[in-house]
Amino acid sequence: MDIALLLSFLGLSTLMSCVPGPDWGLILRHVIGAPSRTAVNQAVAGIGVGYVVMSVVVAAGVGVMVADHPAVFTLISVGGALLLIYLGSTMLWGLRATPSTPVGEPVASNQAAGAKRGSPLWEGMGVSLLNPKGIMFFVALLPQFVNTQAPWSVSTQMFTLGMAFTLSVVVVYTALSLLARRVLRANPRATVFLQGAGGVAMLGLAVFMLVEAV
Repeated sequence: MDIALLLSFLGLSTLMSCVPGPDWGLILRHVIGAPSRTAVNQAVAGIGVGYVVMSVVVAAGVGVMVADHPAVFTLISVGGALLLIYLGSTMLWGLRATPSTPVGEPVASNQAAGAKRGSPLWEGMGVSLLNPKGIMFFVALLPQFVNTQAPWSVSTQMFTLGMAFTLSVVVVYTALSLLARRVLRANPRATVFLQGAGGVAMLGLAVFMLVEAV
């Protein structure tokens, strides 16, 4: 595979990973609601696994088929929107807990319940797999970095690019979680604002996805 193309794609993937979206919301949700890094690590791992699955799907040519069938694409969009509604609602529900608890320390029962109600690993997989923008990113952008003259097959190159994107996502989201935990630990009251803003943003994005799907 062309190393220059791979490095260019890796740089673009890193920039794309830095753009806030549903993945960011999920990471921050578990940074705020979990007393340890276990839930955050599981969420990051789940997002990574989701993108690995998407890489396999796109490399096998299934991603193009999904994008070309409006009914399937709409179903994925609705599923993703419902997941975001669930995640956003639990973030807002967690505001009923004590707002001054520092990140990294045991949280009040309501907030902890909001973060632990679902499995972070499965939530991460759901957020990445049910994100229609992610599917379109893979389907539309990956082929632009494929060299048809290279000794590697197109499918192998597509999968390699997908794995490069997954690597950048895991690195960026791990760094995001560490930075967010440090900032919120230094300023516990910011947790309330971030949790409320994150919940509202998730619900707003869910509404946008539903409107687009219809």
